[in-house]
Amino acid sequence: MKRFYNEQLIGSGHVRRQTFDVLVTGGGLLGMITAAELAARRLRVAIIDKAEDAGLHVADQAPAMLDLIGVPNREVAGLMRLSEALYAELGVLHPQHVLHIFGHGHLGYLIDAHNFCHSLGIATEVYETDAVAENHPYIRLGEDHCAGALYGPETVSHIVDLRKVYEHYRSQFFVHGGHFFHGEELLRSAYGGDAWTIDTGGENLRARVIVNCAGAGAGDVAARCNLKTQGLEHRHYVHIEGAVVPHGPAPDSHAPIVVWHGHSPLRAHFAPSGHVHLSLPTEHHEDVGPDEARTDRSDLGHAAERMMHRTHLALVAPHRRHWTETRTFTADHKPLIGWESGGSSFFWAAGFGSHGPQCAPAVAKLVVDGIMGEKTFADRAEPYGVALEQFKPGRVQKVMVHSA
Repeated sequence: MKRFYNEQLIGSGHVRRQTFDVLVTGGGLLGMITAAELAARRLRVAIIDKAEDAGLHVADQAPAMLDLIGVPNREVAGLMRLSEALYAELGVLHPQHVLHIFGHGHLGYLIDAHNFCHSLGIATEVYETDAVAENHPYIRLGEDHCAGALYGPETVSHIVDLRKVYEHYRSQFFVHGGHFFHGEELLRSAYGGDAWTIDTGGENLRARVIVNCAGAGAGDVAARCNLKTQGLEHRHYVHIEGAVVPHGPAPDSHAPIVVWHGHSPLRAHFAPSGHVHLSLPTEHHEDVGPDEARTDRSDLGHAAERMMHRTHLALVAPHRRHWTETRTFTADHKPLIGWESGGSSFFWAAGFGSHGPQCAPAVAKLVVDGIMGEKTFADRAEPYGVALEQFKPGRVQKVMVHSA
């Protein structure tokens, strides 16, 4: 087991540095849950995040849907199901049914997804086009966009109240003496003398362990610690919220979240107020950095066009709001959770693709086990097919970006 001691070190030139057992990079949902769990173990923990309002954006993200349809592999499915159990204990789940739509050329994926859910004991229902028309008449039919669908009822799908989750763990973090450095970014770091020396440009910090929860910036954090970036790549998604005008039947107040699969994916969350939240990959090249993506007019046009072609609805301009989100992927679509090879005291928790919020509490528990050198969480994780060893860094070399 790794042992930690709280102490204050004096750097070269008698510059006093704040010293921590663990420094978590990234104050988003995963970073906050991880930091709170570590602080509860009586470790001296700090978070750094370059955003002055770090954490405040969590509730403004796209709805976090716990939905196993289309999950890339059993490992991610296990993390999501385990996280669902942890979220349920906090009372932050709200039932929400979902409809996944497939064109004629992708019906094989529909059957694969149905069989995958069945193997996990998740009840889904295959819809022929007449069932789609009867239950959801605002959706356009046609072989290109809707040749069949897979329905997930409210008993197996949920929306997570991210604001409540974040505030819960934020409170726990500060109760246990955590420190949050807003507006600070890891610019460079060097390891020596059993600790990392970290320069943020504003703070001189020292930490025995760095936990990389930096999301889209995880590769940059590793590079600034003189470590390999693990082949992480980015995909940018545009989100639009706006009012809709129906040209025919309209979604009712209990409409499902609708996900169209295929060459031009789209996700639509219809609100009872007559508004919709749209999410889709942008047309930006995947090599654009995490901080370089911008929402342009063509992104907004693509979103409006896709919804118009796939529903009997039109998106009203101007939009209520829009933004671009960066997601980070690995080659095998399994996250990186574990120690950097070589014993550098650098711990990865990155590469979650489209499933970060859905996996966060289970990942944080795995991080704590890894940091403490324990298997406290292993017994609970085992029935879900989850083990820390499944996600060790260094296993992948090249990234293939997930487009759905």
